[in-house]
Amino acid sequence: MTPTTAVASDSDTHFRGTLPLAYREPLEHLFFFNPGQLQYQSAIRRTVETYGMPVIYESGDHLTLRLNGSTATETLFMLESRPTGELLRGAMMFSRVPMDTLMILHLAAAPIESSLASASATNWAGRLVQKALEIAHQVRGISFVGLPYSGNRLRIEGAGR
Repeated sequence: MTPTTAVASDSDTHFRGTLPLAYREPLEHLFFFNPGQLQYQSAIRRTVETYGMPVIYESGDHLTLRLNGSTATETLFMLESRPTGELLRGAMMFSRVPMDTLMILHLAAAPIESSLASASATNWAGRLVQKALEIAHQVRGISFVGLPYSGNRLRIEGAGR
């Protein structure tokens, strides 16, 4: 089985902080050669200039993403469980900048094939943002989630108890 970023229909998705080494190529394609990044090119450039360039970091037998700047980040990968294995569907890097905000610095999601682009098609980017909202709601002192490349923030009601 070779890991892939191919798009599929409804299924079980889960999140993890690292990936096995076998996912290096799918991660490179998803995060650095994603066709969806063209529409966010100038915003991505500003984020890189502010926080640093994302790089794939190998630690032991796992991969994660880090910034080569001074900003401390966390990474979350979204995988879809299929009978043939797990497919990489998304990745996001986030940080607590400023302290009351869980700022999504970078987000990459697998494209949706046109044959699946309907009201029932999976929105991988939306699932990643929803996961960030869930995380933010559990962290004391977080009142907002900053959306990548837009400058917008979502207020978290009753967050950070």
